[in-house]
Amino acid sequence: MTTLDSNLTGREWGYKIDGRRLYLFELNSDDEWVPPTYSVTNGLKLRYRASDSVFVDSSGFDDNTSPDEDSIVNVKDAYKDVIVFYVLHRINEHMEDFKKSDYYLRRAREVLAKVENAKVPGPWVSIPPRPYRIV
Repeated sequence: MTTLDSNLTGREWGYKIDGRRLYLFELNSDDEWVPPTYSVTNGLKLRYRASDSVFVDSSGFDDNTSPDEDSIVNVKDAYKDVIVFYVLHRINEHMEDFKKSDYYLRRAREVLAKVENAKVPGPWVSIPPRPYRIV
């Protein structure tokens, strides 16, 4: 049975996500975020919570009821292209370039339909094209 090392639990930790990589940092005595000085050999267990609020502050954690230019819009990654195409649609509509505006609105709807159609209820089961043989 393994136990937590007591000198690890009293520290403040931070992280950064870059693509599929997770970078872990600890807060040192000078209040600077630095990489840990030791390695994790038995794995790393993470607990997190999803925020239900639409806007969060620049740290990404606290609810923000009065958003400003530093606020972060809390949406799922799958919808980022939909938002970009819709904003481009609105910009071109304002500039009265209706050909581009229609194009970007069509692209936004296509991407939104693709995202919504990818939501399959229930578990995803993958079956190989033919069974494997035991030799």
